[in-house]
Amino acid sequence: EICIDQNGTVLETRIHHQNPQGSMSSTPNTVSAPEISDCLSKGDFTMFVEHIKGLMAVYDLPDCGNVDKSRAWQALYNLEHDLTLLASGQSWVTDINQLIHKTGLGMVHNRAGGIPMKLRFFLPPYELLDMEAQTILPMNQSTITDKNLGFCATITLRPSRDPFLLPLSSLISSTGQDLPITQTNAIPLPAHFTLALDKPLPLSSALI
Repeated sequence: EICIDQNGTVLETRIHHQNPQGSMSSTPNTVSAPEISDCLSKGDFTMFVEHIKGLMAVYDLPDCGNVDKSRAWQALYNLEHDLTLLASGQSWVTDINQLIHKTGLGMVHNRAGGIPMKLRFFLPPYELLDMEAQTILPMNQSTITDKNLGFCATITLRPSRDPFLLPLSSLISSTGQDLPITQTNAIPLPAHFTLALDKPLPLSSALI
């Protein structure tokens, strides 16, 4: 939903998700998306298309009906919520190199509009070299994010032939304890969570 005034100025953008009746989750039906409003105001339609593609990918589960697709969104939302909670536990790390390479999640980029959550887990040193200016780029979050340096893994859902238990509520208790995934807080769906690499990364077969 894109709200505009009589002059065509974008006032607000909202993403509406449908939750199935009897849901165990507090997943919001409507989410404000200022990032989409911002790219429309700037006329950045390339980024707007990326937001749309990201939202369509959430429901790209051909073996699921509408209700199960809504439950899949709940599961993805809860995973992102729990990862955000875990990331808050590493907020004390101020050294960017340590944050990316030594913490459990790396540099976490929360969902922004239709752009899914990403984990930045590796930054090759040579990417900090500015060959034109013959200088070294500052190793800070804004530079890394703006120039999209390093390697990221996107948190996403992929269809599956076999059903997997996907959580319909948070798996972290109010006291910070991990909760087991069971039939009472999850539902079997023909989909599974995936870490999708944004670009190929050579690995030794011994690590797989």
